[in-house]
Amino acid sequence: ACELNKYESAMAMLAAGAKVNDADADGTTATMTAAQHGNYDLVEALVGKGADVTAKDAQGCTIESIATKLGETSIEEGSKHKDMLEKAIKSGKDIKEGKKQFTMREERIKAKEEADAKARAANLNRMKMMHEQREKQKQAALAKSKMAGAKPALK
Repeated sequence: ACELNKYESAMAMLAAGAKVNDADADGTTATMTAAQHGNYDLVEALVGKGADVTAKDAQGCTIESIATKLGETSIEEGSKHKDMLEKAIKSGKDIKEGKKQFTMREERIKAKEEADAKARAANLNRMKMMHEQREKQKQAALAKSKMAGAKPALK
């Protein structure tokens, strides 16, 4: 699941009893795999569930060294991966320690839902205003047509 960036599948596996620090034959943990594939949401969630960020694989690599290697093609990319990983690890530790309630992923989803709700409300208001404007135009046109068709008053 971590290799394929399947966040929900990885969380379901943990809920079903998978151990967050289990490693394969090479000593690679789920957290290392998530870091290697740039899935920082999953790194954050795994650390929040107690993943050991200091664990080393058979080559002696940690999560941080894996992320740095991932971006070695460019210093800027390597720096970006390292920064994102550090942010994910810190956030995961904050979750584990109870300092933070929601993951970065959950915060992004919540922010998007709030923005979508605001956009829907704005669209609804715009449609309501357009409807009111059309009704006023109809009333004005009706009043104008009644006045045009009215007979002059007798003197």
